[in-house]
Amino acid sequence: MSSIAPTHPHHPVAQFVRILRDLVVSVARKTPSPTMSDFTVEILLRHLDFFIRRLTRAITSSGTHPGNKPKPAPKPISEPTPPRPRPNPNTTPGMIMRCPAWLQHLTPRYLPDAADDIAAATAALTALLAAEATADLIAQTPKSAPTLRSLCRMFGIAPPSWLQLPKPVPEPKPPQPPKPRKPRDYGFTLVGIYDTPCWNSWSHRWPGPAKKPA
Repeated sequence: MSSIAPTHPHHPVAQFVRILRDLVVSVARKTPSPTMSDFTVEILLRHLDFFIRRLTRAITSSGTHPGNKPKPAPKPISEPTPPRPRPNPNTTPGMIMRCPAWLQHLTPRYLPDAADDIAAATAALTALLAAEATADLIAQTPKSAPTLRSLCRMFGIAPPSWLQLPKPVPEPKPPQPPKPRKPRDYGFTLVGIYDTPCWNSWSHRWPGPAKKPA
């Protein structure tokens, strides 16, 4: 494993942060634009800011041990705050954000002026993920792996094998005892009503009159 510290500027996580910050600056310079939706631009900037904060936090906390962190003091119980008003999720941008590569679907219609910047950022992220030394260096900051997976989903980048989650192995089902066989129903029978049973259900051989002794 490489000896490059997580806070080094050439560390892959720091390079991810740099690429996202450059994209934020380039998109912010092109707004307001009559051809780009303000709502979609705000969604993009919020997501990029979220990824930058998560990756930065992973870099700064990579050298600490979970057991050395002091326990946070319990917060005083306060009144519940009212929910924040959120945009309608049934709008077109909100529905597209639920699918993989949602940024690539939003760009042609809602972010046409930033299409070149988004394509350049996607190419830079793809090349950085494909580097051979990235897997070893990302292992130093395991907290950044979930954020990178969400980033790949947003930009439509196929995550490399070292970033994918292992497929869950189905647990073997315990052997179940065989179910008791249900007795077969042969249909209507005349046994118990007449002395002579109905042997053939089609001909219905009914018992005749009693024969006189010879």
